[in-house]
Amino acid sequence: MSSKVLDLSFHDLDVHELASQSEPDHEENGIPSPSALRLSSNGMTDISQLFNESRSLVKEPAELKWLDLSCNDITQVPEEFIQFRETMVVYLHGNKITDFQDLLPLGRMSQLKKLTLHGNPVEDLPNYRSFVILMIPTLKMLD
Repeated sequence: MSSKVLDLSFHDLDVHELASQSEPDHEENGIPSPSALRLSSNGMTDISQLFNESRSLVKEPAELKWLDLSCNDITQVPEEFIQFRETMVVYLHGNKITDFQDLLPLGRMSQLKKLTLHGNPVEDLPNYRSFVILMIPTLKMLD
């Protein structure tokens, strides 16, 4: 597994602006494609097109192992998120997720092992930890 991290944190980017941040295709030059994508602290609200837009950044978005979407303004995890089928770590702390319903697609990510959600309003709901652990049985670490 490649350990290369593509860090686009603190760039004030919207998902649709990712193409403007694309790197040259290094695979042909022996430089591995990133296994991690950091998009922390960009003010993102809608990540429904993240998978498609990330194709401009990485050769195979489905093979990303780690996604850092912390400290944005995200209110829900869209169905399209399950296309990140190899992702094992997702950071969503410090966003604006308010309801368990907004997290349901995470339960269909069979490789997901580590998830951060602290700092979201959903954390204050009764039985938060129990519900998330039941919803995502593959989790080994939460918050």
